[in-house]
Amino acid sequence: MEVRLARHVEQQTEWTEKQTLLKSAPGVGDTLIYTLLADLPELRTLNNREITALVGVAPFNRDSGKMRGKR
Repeated sequence: MEVRLARHVEQQTEWTEKQTLLKSAPGVGDTLIYTLLADLPELRTLNNREITALVGVAPFNRDSGKMRGKR
């Protein structure tokens, strides 16, 4: 399966560039790279704040009108 994924990534210049960048980070392996390429095609098009919100790891205040949510 990983061989097929590697071939698909090699055929796409944009994916190859993203793979090279991701691989340069310590602890990032092929499985994580393939997952990110498949699930987050927005990588390198969004800024840090936008990508963390998209992934769901950005802390947002849950406020509405006069109600103040947990911080």
